[in-house]
Amino acid sequence: PVEGVHFDVGPVAKHASRDGDPFGHREQRRLLEIDQYADDDAIDLDRIGRIVVVGAGKASGSMAQAVEAVLDGIAIEGLVAVKELREPGPRRVRVVEAGHPIPDARGEAAAAEILRLARDAGPDSLVLCLISGGGSALTPAPVPGVTLAEKQAISDQVVRMHAELVNLDGQLEKFNADITQLQSKLSDAKVRQRSI
Repeated sequence: PVEGVHFDVGPVAKHASRDGDPFGHREQRRLLEIDQYADDDAIDLDRIGRIVVVGAGKASGSMAQAVEAVLDGIAIEGLVAVKELREPGPRRVRVVEAGHPIPDARGEAAAAEILRLARDAGPDSLVLCLISGGGSALTPAPVPGVTLAEKQAISDQVVRMHAELVNLDGQLEKFNADITQLQSKLSDAKVRQRSI
């Protein structure tokens, strides 16, 4: 615990996730207030024995880095799962790569570790959970009776169906453009025919 320090949770969430760039608007806000904050959303860090940061998603590494910057000098531990490691990353929160869009064993192990960290948090702990796009694929935790291989197969089918829809959408756009061009030619032909 750090004496006299209060942490406003609300702005951190907004700050950390803004456009996937947690530092883009950093100078516009004071997220860490010392002996000044008395809002219901504030957490008195004097009463917190342990801060654990967990999360998953393509931006969760950057979000964890923003939390570390806001809570500079305060002990933090945790784990986030990302698609790709980016430098510089957080220093105190461990970052692991996992499969996206198809989940993999690395993500399954990360999900198990995240659950363990959250379960081990005591009554004097503050657990910050950082979720961004892709988090569900990056931390698969299949329910009993469902295997990772089954989850991977379903995810693969969804990815293929999405690719087919994107392809169909592209074909539909081309078809609409062809129709528009044909309508324009027909309109021009009618104008010429009337003028004859």
